[in-house]
Formats: sequence, structure tokens, C-alpha cells
Amino acid sequence: MPIHAAVASRFHYLDGLTSMGAAYSDPVLIQQIRQFETWDAAEAPPAVHTRSQSAPGPHGPVPVRIYSPSAEVPVGAPCLVWLHGGGFIGGDLDMHEADWTAREVCVAAGAVVVSVDYRLAVGGVCYPVPHDDTVAAVTWVRDRAEELGVDPARITIGGASAGGNLTAGAAVRLRDRDGWAPALTNVASALRDAPDIASRLTLIWIGGSLDRSAFEYNCDTDQDAAAVVLDQPDLAIHQFPLETYRRCAYSVAELELDLSSCGLLGHWLWSHFTNPPDWVRVGGVWPLGDSPAVLVTALSAESSTATLLPAEGSRGAQRRVHTDLDFRLIVADMLARFRLHERHRSSREPDLRKQEEQR
Repeated sequence: MPIHAAVASRFHYLDGLTSMGAAYSDPVLIQQIRQFETWDAAEAPPAVHTRSQSAPGPHGPVPVRIYSPSAEVPVGAPCLVWLHGGGFIGGDLDMHEADWTAREVCVAAGAVVVSVDYRLAVGGVCYPVPHDDTVAAVTWVRDRAEELGVDPARITIGGASAGGNLTAGAAVRLRDRDGWAPALTNVASALRDAPDIASRLTLIWIGGSLDRSAFEYNCDTDQDAAAVVLDQPDLAIHQFPLETYRRCAYSVAELELDLSSCGLLGHWLWSHFTNPPDWVRVGGVWPLGDSPAVLVTALSAESSTATLLPAEGSRGAQRRVHTDLDFRLIVADMLARFRLHERHRSSREPDLRKQEEQR
């Protein structure tokens, strides 16, 4: 299946970009990325009340945008502190991942959503600055819960991609520093609060070992939380143990060769792979880790062999343990999709550029 035409039609905005890090640091090039990331949706996002404030932090004020169902300050509302993604080097409060997500959650849950504009790792900014900004914002929300109209016992935090990393780190820091934790921080917390959602979830467990007696970080560091999750009789569990996902590795030389035959998208991906942030080093082998394990669930039995194990507890569900996978099939499928996209893009490029010129 080719990449959706609405996305493919915007790839020309990325022409000339050779490094995401450099682009996000350049006031001119960043506009190309923002044009690529912004589109006119068929429907507008939900209308809610918003206001801007800032939380004090060790590196200066941290801007936040507060979303409320109405202009009136609520009483005892749930609250989500939300952080956008962007690989630590991009993103802002206006991107769809930040603004639209906040609006949708605000309406669907009747919640106050606080979106955090943490400092990006560009222009010399590095760890722990974004992490400190996140901790400062969450602390500010917690300490001003009554003023914001939220229930302090129902403050949760979350984020997308880099934002998820930052909120996880903030939860650990606040636990160790203040003895406080958000109301919802993981799958176990969600299942405790609403066990009926188990039948609508599929848990992708990347970790553990085929040796059940071996130490397993997710289970052994929080045994109570693990018991809550594994004791759910209606929860579908797919496990990719270390013996499986450690075989998922890609020669960097082969990656370069493969992507070179995938047109503009392949060239763009390779240029970004070879221009990572300063703190990343590219070696001779790319350990894909958990990425193929997630993809393999979509390809199902065609690319993996799984063993169905009985539940460990008296109430838990059976667990599907993926003991082998056809990594070459996964990679071949990815490359074929890239090449099909290039063929589709090339055939439509004249029409797309003409439409763009007419706007």
C-alpha cells in the first residue's frame, strides 16, 4: 500500500533538508518542517477555553497552555499534563500532536489539560534542561491544583515520543524527591482504575526471557504492578523476549544500499539516519531493538512463530510468546512500501506541483 496521497503531496517541503538537527536550529529551515507538519483537516479541532501561563523552573520560566472545557474554573476536574514529541529537537504547542491532542482529551474526558512548552535540545541546550522543565511544570500543576480547579488525586502525566520519555523521567524524579507520583503512570494503573478496558487492549511486552526463572525488569522491579497486569483474564498479551528481539539487527552498509534504491523518501531517511544528534554515534550495525517486534504484530503469522503459553497465575490470560521472526521479510516489506511510494509519487508529481502553484 503506498503512502497516503495527502502525506506524499507534502514531501516536497522537505527538499534540501539534510539534517533535522540543523533544520530545527535554523529559523528559515524550520518553516519548511512546519509547512510539512501542518495541514488543513476536514474538521476543526474541538473548541475549548485556553489560556497561557508559565511555571517557574531552574532554567527560567516554562511556558504552558491550559485547556479547560469552559471559561469557568472547574472544581475537582481530572488533569492531564501533556508533552509533545519531536525527538527532543522539535515541536511546539501549536503542532497537532500538542494542540489537537489537548483539545480532544479536554472534551472527551472533561479534563483540564496542561500542555508544556519545554526547552528543546538545540542551540546548546541539552540534558537535564528539558527534564528539569518537565519536573517544574508538573510540580507547578500539582502545587496549584485548587487554583486550576483540578483534583490533586487525579493528576496524570503523559506525552508522545520524546514527551513520553520526559514524563516517565519526571515521574521517577518526583517519586524520589517528593514521595509523590501521578495518578496514572503505566498499564497497571490504568487496569486498576478501569479493569473493564482489558478486553479492548493488546499488550506488547518487549522483554523478559524464554527462561522464566531469569530476572525480568518489568516484572521483578514492581511485582505488584506486574500481578495486576498478568492477572487480567481478558488481556491479550504478545511477548517478544530478548532471545527474539536481539536477532533484529541491520547492517548499516546494507541499509545505505537498500535506501538508495527507494527514491526521495529513501534518500531523506538515510540523510537523517546519518545526521543524528551530537550524542548519538552510528556504528556498523543498527540494533533495531523493539521496533520490529511492534511491526511484526501487524504482519502476524506470516513473519513470526509464536508459542501459546498458559497463564502464570490462577486468573490471567494465555500469553503469545514470539519465539522466532523473519526479520528479512519485515525489512523487505518496508523497502517495498518505500519503492511503491516512489513510483506513485513520481507519477503524480507534475499534478501535485501544479495544484500547489495554483494555491
